[in-house]
Amino acid sequence: MDVIGFHGVELSKTISAESDQILESTGAASDQDGASSNDSAAGDGSREEALLKATQMAVADSSSAEIEEALRSDFGIENPQGIVDEVLGET
Repeated sequence: MDVIGFHGVELSKTISAESDQILESTGAASDQDGASSNDSAAGDGSREEALLKATQMAVADSSSAEIEEALRSDFGIENPQGIVDEVLGET
């Protein structure tokens, strides 16, 4: 494995671990705040997947507009702004 491949694997592991931590912390916050049905997908599992996707895209330096579009097309979320705000912070 070359150096770039090694670092890519390590980065992927780090992103996965960080995403798990974010999902755990935001999952509790979402339950307390009463997540809007507009920004949630079919259920908690889909919402967690959407949060993970948004987190991965944010780490990859995607814009909020790109993340919102991906959440709309990949998860059918009509108004993904709440998820994007959780990941990037409210703007």
